[in-house]
Amino acid sequence: MKRDKSKTIFAKTFTATYDIYEDRIRFVINYQDIDRRVDFMISRRFMINIIPSIDEFIYKYYSDNPTIKTQPNHPTPYEIPQIPKDPKIVSPTQNSDLELLKRDGELLHKIDLSYNPKTKQTTLLFHSSTHRVKAILDTQTLPQVINMLKRSIPYFSWGIAMNF
Repeated sequence: MKRDKSKTIFAKTFTATYDIYEDRIRFVINYQDIDRRVDFMISRRFMINIIPSIDEFIYKYYSDNPTIKTQPNHPTPYEIPQIPKDPKIVSPTQNSDLELLKRDGELLHKIDLSYNPKTKQTTLLFHSSTHRVKAILDTQTLPQVINMLKRSIPYFSWGIAMNF
């Protein structure tokens, strides 16, 4: 299904899991909303290139915030609702919904990050050949999304250090 690139899908939830058959990270946006769901596939090479850039971005704009930490934890899929009221609002993904509504994965080509100093929020734009997804994250949700992506990395099989 081709979509018009001018139409932007707004991200409400994020889920990342390792797809052993594709040997890629499946990064699912809005997994319970069939009309706005996008399944991005993230390659090892893309992940290795983008994580240091995102860490540098976080350090540049959020280094004065002691709550910002991006360290890998455990490798289970989690849903992260956007802009939570509670800073630790991370809930387990319902795997049955994740698999039932599964779509063909699209290769993630690019991530654009921009920081708004007035609101102290970051806008992320995820691009594939057919989709553009926008997420506006604050100082609490940005590291949660990045940590979730890092937790989904199969460190040993990809030959990546755990502290990446």
